[in-house]
Amino acid sequence: MCLAAGSGDGPSLDAALAHCGCTLTSKVLASAAAAGHRAACERLLAEGCEIGVEAACAAAQAGHLYLCSLLWSRRCEDYSSDADDAVLSDADIARLAQAACFGGRARVLKWLEDEAGLYYKAELWGWEYRRQEIDEGLAAAATRGGHVALMRRQLAKLAAPGPADGSWAPLLCSVALGCPLPVFRDLAEQWRQLEPPQPGAPAAVAKDGCAILMHALGSRTRDWKEKVDFVLSRRPELLAAVTAEEGGRPLVDRDLIRWAAAQPDFEQRLRYLVSDKGARAPRMAAGAAAGAGDVGTLRFLRDECGVGPSDGGASAAAAHGQHAVLEFLRGRGQLPICSSDGRTLDNSVAPVCVLAATAMSMNFPICLAKFTRRARCFWSRVFERAARQGADVAALRYLHEQLGVEVQLQPIAQAGSVEQLEWALGVAAGGAGAAAAQGPAPAAQHLLLAALDAGNSAVASHLHVRGLAPVLPTAYEVSRLSHHAHGAFTPGPFLAMRWLVERWRAVQVAAAGGAGAGGAAADGAGPREPRDAAAIGGAACAGGPAAEAAGGIGDEWDGLLHEVGEYGRLAGSFSEDQWKWLKAAFLASPVLPHETAASVAGWLSFPRATKSGVLDRLSKREQAAAASAGAEGSGHKTEAEARAERERERERVRVEEVMAARRLVVERVEDSFWGRVSDEESLREDVEAERRAEAEAEAEADAEAEAEADDEELLWGG
Repeated sequence: MCLAAGSGDGPSLDAALAHCGCTLTSKVLASAAAAGHRAACERLLAEGCEIGVEAACAAAQAGHLYLCSLLWSRRCEDYSSDADDAVLSDADIARLAQAACFGGRARVLKWLEDEAGLYYKAELWGWEYRRQEIDEGLAAAATRGGHVALMRRQLAKLAAPGPADGSWAPLLCSVALGCPLPVFRDLAEQWRQLEPPQPGAPAAVAKDGCAILMHALGSRTRDWKEKVDFVLSRRPELLAAVTAEEGGRPLVDRDLIRWAAAQPDFEQRLRYLVSDKGARAPRMAAGAAAGAGDVGTLRFLRDECGVGPSDGGASAAAAHGQHAVLEFLRGRGQLPICSSDGRTLDNSVAPVCVLAATAMSMNFPICLAKFTRRARCFWSRVFERAARQGADVAALRYLHEQLGVEVQLQPIAQAGSVEQLEWALGVAAGGAGAAAAQGPAPAAQHLLLAALDAGNSAVASHLHVRGLAPVLPTAYEVSRLSHHAHGAFTPGPFLAMRWLVERWRAVQVAAAGGAGAGGAAADGAGPREPRDAAAIGGAACAGGPAAEAAGGIGDEWDGLLHEVGEYGRLAGSFSEDQWKWLKAAFLASPVLPHETAASVAGWLSFPRATKSGVLDRLSKREQAAAASAGAEGSGHKTEAEARAERERERERVRVEEVMAARRLVVERVEDSFWGRVSDEESLREDVEAERRAEAEAEAEADAEAEAEADDEELLWGG
């Protein structure tokens, strides 16, 4: 999906959307935004793609001002007044500005300052320190990107550092990463961050110096070697400090060395530090190289420096999907032996996916030898992790058949393919493990929700079409999926809702006797048709005839429209574009034979006046239609023809009234949402006014205290 969106090719994006079988995350939108493809961004937004600040940041970094403005304005917003973040936080716009600075996009930064309100919160509350924090972050981002002119513009806004101001050391680290040597040397001298330490200086001084040295080693510029020489010429003791420890922990941790490990010539840089400068190889270098997938550096460290990746090397490689490193460690016999619950993994023949899952599971902070119950669960954790990482059938089969691990269906439903699910269902049903038998299969309704929760619509559709999960989830069940992450309200499960709406449409089409029967809505584009023809039959198979299956769908629309259009938008869990898609789908869904304006007004709990108004119009139109049909039926038409004409006219009026009621439903949800937004804004203004009053009172009290102190000083001085 990311490749298709970033290509800007319309047919490629169409094909990917039709066949991806997964959720549209904000990474997909960010790929299109970074490449500057406006049409692809607008298409993804119309499809209900998740939208977060990442997409706007990608556009800002690449300098696409129009797309940055568009995506920033279309992001999910939390209108709640009771959340401190909604009142006080400006982290998102600061992050957006940092992306612009890293890309050297002064025009985007100016737009953020002048029109998007970069400093609005800081100015509103009179928080000068917050403005300084924002400017420091922008200066650091510009320096990491190597944009000297923009960096100097931002540095001019900051207070000059004092002689021992250690807070400037992180900023000098950023300069070491992205700026050329002359700029790095001038600022290091100006800020006096490489002065020789005084006797008895705290360990933090050595740690700051090591950080500057490691950032110079990991510089993105070609003069990294000269930067290292400059740092060591001022602070030669740092050469030994890179391998020193403080309280049993190395001063140079993996976070500091990751900048050098990210460079393609990491091995050359370590050789310079070790061979040319005479330093010992940092202990964390092997783990950093393993995480970066750098087999050459691992070979150098092991063969020439005697440093092996014992410090979590396999876990680091597994966590970053570096299977080539795991194969290298396997060939060297450097993978840890894993034995638990009487079963030992054979590192020499196990699939590399199993090695990765095992390495990550061994990192679990429990001593398996002491906790028997945990030991029994170890291999289950390995299977679950392998399934969630998308391990193929061969790897899952190895765990089950060679190590006797019980097959777990839920992680496969969440992250696996249809092929993996079929194999797992076959095992669960007692089959040979090749495919699910045609006989009874295990209950899979919970697997359907698990797949939707993870955004795996391919597996969800397969479960439903095959009749393994024949009952469609309710709108309430789908809407609650957004609460699964540690009690936090995560971005709404729009893919799950979209999947459910498409299944509803399949049921409604079958119940109406075809897409045109019953009067499909003429206004608004509905959701895409189900991707396979069997979906219509599968969607309508539950509960007997299609009409019976469609009977309760009207009631379900009630909860879904309010969950997305009112509560979800208010809480920032659904975007405006997702609400637009749902509105269009609702208005475009076929009108069922039993559906009337009264029923639509009824299941959405219309106010009595609105409901009676709809029914009055329905009654008047029916009378007018009957009179018109009677007038037309007199004369040349037979009684049967006249009756058929009246029926057609009555049906046309019914469909028209249903559509009018649906539009009123949408209007009511809109009115309710904006009414609640207005209420929340009023509450937020009250909170802001109260806090401003508190800040002003504090300022006055401080001024009075300062005046009293001045008076007292004058008195005693006199």
